[in-house]
Amino acid sequence: MHFSHTRARIIQSGEKLFARYGISNVTIRQIAKESGVNSSTIYYYYQSKEDLFEHIVNHIELVFGEDFSIAVEKNDPLEQVSELCWLFFDKYNQNINPVTLFLDERIKSNQNERVKKTIRKVENTINEALEKILDNCRDLGYLKSDLSNLVYIKMIFGILVETILFQKRSGSLLKNENQTHQFLTFRNEAIHLIKGILMVK
Repeated sequence: MHFSHTRARIIQSGEKLFARYGISNVTIRQIAKESGVNSSTIYYYYQSKEDLFEHIVNHIELVFGEDFSIAVEKNDPLEQVSELCWLFFDKYNQNINPVTLFLDERIKSNQNERVKKTIRKVENTINEALEKILDNCRDLGYLKSDLSNLVYIKMIFGILVETILFQKRSGSLLKNENQTHQFLTFRNEAIHLIKGILMVK
């Protein structure tokens, strides 16, 4: 999607400040200063900081949705989950600030309803992809426990998030080709753990 240079700077500044301080601690004036524009310029494009936040997170939801649909097209459900995990990690490396923003805001309890609704849209996109994979696993005779898909989704998403947090703590925020062997190994182990959970018969 193409935006004017000014609007692109506003979006990038919003991503950076929201990810660093949280949406509740950032003002339109701060975003204007960071992006080098007047507050009135931001209001020309967005009615509020929540409007800007929604735009940023909706883009992540769109990116996840398009790529996760590709993962679900794989024939084997274990290949599906492996592909989905790699896509999740890759999208983080390509969109560090907005994905960090999503992960941080989803665990807060003091957002307004509009922010919560925006976060839920992204969660639903991820959950729907995982739900399809889990159903495929059950069709092939896996996951015979009484645990619901929701429990498995929470376990899988928890592992994905913890892997991202490990990357943040280690400072390994580079593109795939430059990432450390340590983090690549950790990502592989995380995916292996998830596949192990799904293979229980």
